[in-house]
Amino acid sequence: MLVFSLAGFVLWSILVFHSHVLVPLDEYVNQLASKGASCPLWGSINEYLSSLGYGTFIYVICAVLIGYLVLQGRIREALWVIAALVIGLKLNNALKIWFSRPRPPALLADYMLRSSAYPSGHAFCGLFFYGIALWILRQMHIRLLRMRWAKWLIVIMVLLIGGSRIALGVHWVSDIIAGYLAGLVWLTSNIVLAERLQFFDPKNAVDAVARRRKP
Repeated sequence: MLVFSLAGFVLWSILVFHSHVLVPLDEYVNQLASKGASCPLWGSINEYLSSLGYGTFIYVICAVLIGYLVLQGRIREALWVIAALVIGLKLNNALKIWFSRPRPPALLADYMLRSSAYPSGHAFCGLFFYGIALWILRQMHIRLLRMRWAKWLIVIMVLLIGGSRIALGVHWVSDIIAGYLAGLVWLTSNIVLAERLQFFDPKNAVDAVARRRKP
């Protein structure tokens, strides 16, 4: 999955910056999004959905997840989550600076953003964070999150986050897809790392509990 997602991001970036194949798609979707710009309710809904993929909401959920890991004696894992999120955001910002793609004309005046468009930070952060959170909680054997519907709930949420950025007029659809691909690269990279370092290994869990109970 890591190799495929990395290859996908590279190939997608080549199509975006070295061909005009995706220009009609970007412009068509942007025109569709502009039709709802005059509706205040539509704007409010998309502002809310957008907030689920970046900023305060993500940080609060991340803090809860880290707190849970610490209470379970998973200090290494908690530090890993913090590092993965911080480094991931820095990498995404570095990609934005590298590509320096202008954003489309914002459909709402409040969303005149100065940062570059490619790849979408909300799409990147949403896919990575919710994906890694689901993976971690499944490793912790939380039964509720081992159900199939939990995975699909995450998928729908991440898609809505990306769609809200298009609806607000701050991203081309190709930016969103690039954000998903980059987020998938970072997600799979961290899962591979966690497995190599044997995070969430049952033996480590026993040792962690033993250390907590030791007088």
